[in-house]
Amino acid sequence: MSRGPTRRLPIAAGACVAAGALAGALVAVTSVGASRATVDPATWKPWHLTSASQFRLAAPPAAKSATTKQELAQLIRLQRSRTPAMRLAIKKWTRQSTILPWTDMLLQAFQSYRPRPPAAAYDLALFYTGVEDAIIAASDSRDAYAAKSRPAPSKLHKRLKPSAKAKSG
Repeated sequence: MSRGPTRRLPIAAGACVAAGALAGALVAVTSVGASRATVDPATWKPWHLTSASQFRLAAPPAAKSATTKQELAQLIRLQRSRTPAMRLAIKKWTRQSTILPWTDMLLQAFQSYRPRPPAAAYDLALFYTGVEDAIIAASDSRDAYAAKSRPAPSKLHKRLKPSAKAKSG
C-alpha cells in the first residue's frame, strides 16, 4: 500500500525546529527560581563546568604597568596594519549579537553534513549550553576583578581608536 510521496523538511528547517524546542526547554529549566535575565550570570549554575570560576582569568595588570604599556603598543601596531578584510571581520562580529554568526555557521554545517535529527539536536544542545557556560565563566572573571579593572585601551592612549562600540552588559 503506497502512502504517496513523502516530504522531508530541509535540514536547516529541522535544525531550527530543534533549536526552538531546545530554547523552550532551556527557558523551562532556567525559569525555575530566579529569572536568569535578571541575575548576574556569574551566579548561574554551569551546565558543563565544575564551577563558574573553573577558568577564571588572572587579574588584569595595572593601568600604568609595563605589561599594559606593551599591550597598548601592540594594539597601536595592529590598528595601523588593519586591512579591509580585517575591518569586514570586525564588522561581522560586532554588528549583531556574537551568538548569531556562530549559530549561522552551525546551521551551515548541518546543511553541508546533514546529520540525523537526534545528532543535530545533541549538537545544538551542546553548543548552546557551552555558550551559556562561556558567559558564566566570563562573568565570573569580570566580577572577580571588578575593583581592579583598568580603563579601556582608548582611554589609556589617545592614538587608539575603538573599531567598534562597546556593548553594555
